[in-house]
Amino acid sequence: MITLVPIIGFTGTVHTYTLNPASPCIDAGNGDAAPATDMAGNPRVDVPEIPNTGIGAVPFTDIGAIEAGISAAIDTADDVSLK
Repeated sequence: MITLVPIIGFTGTVHTYTLNPASPCIDAGNGDAAPATDMAGNPRVDVPEIPNTGIGAVPFTDIGAIEAGISAAIDTADDVSLK
């Protein structure tokens, strides 16, 4: 299960999320297939406390849109509600 933890919370149309610090997705991605930056334009960074279980030239790429340890505001103004 992939769990998101709010970093700052919800303010207007901006959600701020990153991977849970205990997520198995941290440093577990395919560095050859992932873009060099996350969705917010931040570089892929290694979390030294977590073993690199990923593959590729950058084995510490996270699985997901936001790199762990980097908080990012995601504009959700155009999102569709599924309530």
